[in-house]
Amino acid sequence: MTHLYHLVPKDQSGTLLYPLNQLRDVEPDLYTLKKRKYFDREHIMERSVPILDCLWNDVLHLSPIPPDELKEALVTAGMAEQTMSFYQIDPASLDLDKTVIYLHLTTDGVTPPDVNEFIPYDIDRLQDLAPIPEATKNYYSEQYSSGHKPLRFLGIPHILYKGTIDTTALPIVTV
Repeated sequence: MTHLYHLVPKDQSGTLLYPLNQLRDVEPDLYTLKKRKYFDREHIMERSVPILDCLWNDVLHLSPIPPDELKEALVTAGMAEQTMSFYQIDPASLDLDKTVIYLHLTTDGVTPPDVNEFIPYDIDRLQDLAPIPEATKNYYSEQYSSGHKPLRFLGIPHILYKGTIDTTALPIVTV
């Protein structure tokens, strides 16, 4: 069975995962800390998510990539060995009307997504999205070889969920 994954936030407070814009209202200090990941890329926070009719930070970002495969690709590219933990999420637990697939076809980090890169959520497509694209692996290698830390999920399909996720009973996969 294919699962979805979300990195376990080291600074998570409580049992709910919130989209960044909801976190602003629930935990303003944590919001301020989390939005730093968009430093020098603030424009991304204003991107629209077609189908869901919301902004990039109004959704949770989930990955169909198994954590062991993600870690292997990162270590192979040059990342220092480290432990990473992910919530494992049953894809059937998401409300179909609040979920969309973002194919994320570019790895340049600048090109805005095309409206056609957003498709309706379909659990049957997740298996096809699970392999890490070669362009993403090349991006990882280029970034590490030039002394930069890559964005882990650049070029990887995202499952975007417009809601919160209760992590109380979710399994945690540590690699």
